[in-house]
Amino acid sequence: MSKQTFENDLKKSLADLLKLVEKFCWNKISQNCLYIVSDYNEFDSPDHKDYRKIRKTINNKKAPQDLQLAVKELYKKCNDLYDITLYAFKVKRNLTIIEIQYFRKSNKG
Repeated sequence: MSKQTFENDLKKSLADLLKLVEKFCWNKISQNCLYIVSDYNEFDSPDHKDYRKIRKTINNKKAPQDLQLAVKELYKKCNDLYDITLYAFKVKRNLTIIEIQYFRKSNKG
């Protein structure tokens, strides 16, 4: 897959996510987006109840970046990616932070 195809597919998925959020959420969200990239396994916890708490703590420490940088970071791992999931991580009046969470093929067990 070329980097351009990868980026276009990701952009389409991001646009679809924003449409879903607009359709099913009360509050209006900003189309001004920044992104954080996460490996699913960095939130590993023996107790599944702690997953959201750990995820929020780790993601709050990350510096949001523009889409170009997020695509560049993900594309480096492209051959090992099994799944990419998008989340509206944090929504503010003038900014939406999207989490791009990936799962590696090498982590399947």
